Order: sequence, then structure tokens, then C-alpha cells
Amino acid sequence: MRSSEALGFWSSWTQRLWRKAEAAWLERDGQDHFYRRTVVVPALRARLERWAKSPEMRLVDVGCGDAFTTHLLLRESHAVRSRTREIVLIDRSAAELRAARRSFSAAEVNAVRADVLSPDWQRHMPKSTRATAFCAVFVLQELPMLGPILRGLRGAMRRGDIFLAIIVAPQYADSLRASGKIMMAAAKPTPRRDWSWAAGYPITTPTGTIYLPHFQRPLSSYRRLFRAAGLVVESWEGLGIGTSRRANGVFDKTIYGRRIVGRVSSRLLVARRG
Repeated sequence: MRSSEALGFWSSWTQRLWRKAEAAWLERDGQDHFYRRTVVVPALRARLERWAKSPEMRLVDVGCGDAFTTHLLLRESHAVRSRTREIVLIDRSAAELRAARRSFSAAEVNAVRADVLSPDWQRHMPKSTRATAFCAVFVLQELPMLGPILRGLRGAMRRGDIFLAIIVAPQYADSLRASGKIMMAAAKPTPRRDWSWAAGYPITTPTGTIYLPHFQRPLSSYRRLFRAAGLVVESWEGLGIGTSRRANGVFDKTIYGRRIVGRVSSRLLVARRG
């Protein structure tokens, strides 16, 4: 199978998996919201509060879904909220964008329907001269190819802008695969060797478990792909849930069990223009 055919096949696979999961995604609760509140938002908040020196900034949520993370971030951080003059939410799903907009007033947000796998997705964004923080929360590992999204970011970013990505930690995804908790779809790389295996990543919802596309990449692959797009990975921080009675109670009956508590389960990747 040629590289273009392989990527077309896996792009179609991700679309089918997301169509099955989309309705349940809007109804998710429990461990996903807990994880974002206790792990993801504090990591983004700490990094943005150190970075946001400009009196005015723009926040762009790439692949926002229902924008739960962005809404929570602005609610939890006065420093980020007071500097944010523009919010841009980008997603290819009209339903997700409608859900996202309900968390914000119409005056403060631009909802942009665009597919980050298209070569010119960034052209749909409103123009701005403000310093911009781009965020992608659990998006990169769902994409069979990173070239379009990263080249789009390179075209949209100015000197001084920042890109923050939260991804599933490779070693944690490996442990889920080894334990059989993850639904394997492939165990060999594409011809371009951008990733080592593909699987359905589990998210527990009130009505059952949904599976999202997951393409496993080590840090070396992320660095190489970012560099090819003209971006530089500045840091790679391990994130995880601290041991607590509350954390054990939330995850005990999910597909992860308590194995997720007290270990690195995601990474904060920080990048800038090269």
C-alpha cells in the first residue's frame, strides 16, 4: 500500500470511529472531566500564566470539541482570563461547536468550522495582531498525519506565539496496549513511519465505553515532525493524577482502574516557531 493510500485508509478509520463516538462524547463525565480539572487545566494554567506577559492575548483551541477544557481554564485562572481578549474555537464538527458556544457569550468567542487535516485550515481563522496561545488537548494522537495541522500552525503563528499540546503519554498508552485495555487496530507503521501502532483509545461514559482513534508516536517522532514543519519542541512535561481517595474513587470502576493513579499518563508538549 502506498503512503497516500495508507493515510487515506487511516483518515477514513478515524472519521468512522469519531462518528460512532461523537454523540456519547458530549455526554461524557466522570473520569474525563475529573482528569481535565485536576491534571490538564493546572498544567495549561501554569504554563500560560508564565507566558502571558502581554496585556492582551488570543487563545485558540484547535480541535476544541465541546471546549470544556478552555472554559474551565478561563474560569480557574484570573491571570489568563483577564488577558484574553479573543477566543477562537476550531473543530470540524458543527454539533461540537454548537455545544462549545454554549459555554461562552457570543461576544467573546469565534467558532470556526475547519478540519485540521485539510492543507489550508488556518485560513479560516480570523486575523489578529495579538500574541496568541494555540492549544490542542488530546488531538495530536488522534491524527494519522501531523503535517497539515503543524504546517497550518506554522503559518498561523507569529514570533513569540506558543503552542501547547496535551497528548497521551507514550509509555502509558503502551501499558494499556499490553494489558489489553486498548482496542488494537494495527501493530505496524505507515510507509512514512510516523507512528508505530493504531488503536481505539477507551473513554468511559455513563452509557458505556467509547473508543477514540489513537496513533502511537514516541517523542523522537514528534520532534522530527515538528521540525519538518518549522516548529521547535521546547519542552515535554510528564503529567499525572496524584494518589488520593477521590482519584481512586473516580477511576476504580472505569476501564483504567487505579493503574492510572500515581503515574505519568499524559504529556504537555510546548512548541514555538523555529
